[in-house]
Amino acid sequence: MVDYLDKLDNAKKSLQIADHMLNITHNVVNDPKLLLLVLKKLFSALNNTISAILYYELYYKKIPPFQESFSEMFNIFKMRAFRRYNLNTSYIELIQDVHSTLKEQKEGPVSFARKGSYVICSSDYKIKVLSKDSLKLYIEKTKVFIRDAESMIT
Repeated sequence: MVDYLDKLDNAKKSLQIADHMLNITHNVVNDPKLLLLVLKKLFSALNNTISAILYYELYYKKIPPFQESFSEMFNIFKMRAFRRYNLNTSYIELIQDVHSTLKEQKEGPVSFARKGSYVICSSDYKIKVLSKDSLKLYIEKTKVFIRDAESMIT
C-alpha cells in the first residue's frame, strides 16, 4: 500500500474544491466569509502535499518516522526534503503565510467581512486582508507546488 499517492490525490481534490469554491461558488453566493473556507481548503491541499512528499521519503527510508502534526511535518520538510529536491523557496513562504493567516483567524479577537474581502485582525491588531485576487494567486502557486511534488513522487 502506497500511502503517499493517496495523500497526493487528497491534495489535488482539496485544491480542486478550493478552486471551484473561489471561481464558481463565490461568484454565485458573493459572501466574503467563503474566502476563509477557500483558505482552509488550500491549507488542506498544502498539508497533504507535504505529507505525500514525507511519506514518499519515509517509504524509501530517507527520513525517520515522524508524528503527523503540521509543525513537525513542516520542520522535517524544510530541513530534509526541501533541500534534497531543490524546491523553490516561495513554497515555504506560501505554506507559512497560509498557516499563519489561519492561526491568526482562529486566535485573533476580530475577523469580519468588508467590501468583498475578509479582514482578519491578530491579537496585536495587525491586519490581514483576504481577497479573491490574493487567493487566486495562492491557488496558482499551490497548483505549481503540487505539480512539482507529483513529478518528484511519480
